[in-house]
Amino acid sequence: MAGTYVVDTAATFSKCILMGVTAKLDFDDPNRQATDANGQLKWEAECAVTFTPDRPGARVMSELIRVTLTGDTDPGAGIPEGPCVLDGLRVGVSAPEARTDGRVRGGRFWFSAVGIRSAVPARSRGGDS
Repeated sequence: MAGTYVVDTAATFSKCILMGVTAKLDFDDPNRQATDANGQLKWEAECAVTFTPDRPGARVMSELIRVTLTGDTDPGAGIPEGPCVLDGLRVGVSAPEARTDGRVRGGRFWFSAVGIRSAVPARSRGGDS
């Protein structure tokens, strides 16, 4: 089944914890940072998510997902590890593809988002108005 699905993160995850953001490396040249079709750098946010149970008494399930973000600078800069919000989260499945070197590429879920931000409100500084 081909397609891209937009995820209602508030309804899907009861928790989303940012573990870190790193440069996403190019598949064919792991010494270079990957870019999208527009030349934007790709970044990978590693997030631990806990799914919201779909019915009372359902088993709570968690997993680690890697979410691709793009931008000239690290989208995780200044965001502490901890609760986060993935803005514009999409998920899809890449089609399996046999490569000339005998390896198989694809056949996996992929995640992308337009942004990431802390879910913890910023503390106000005392004395500021």
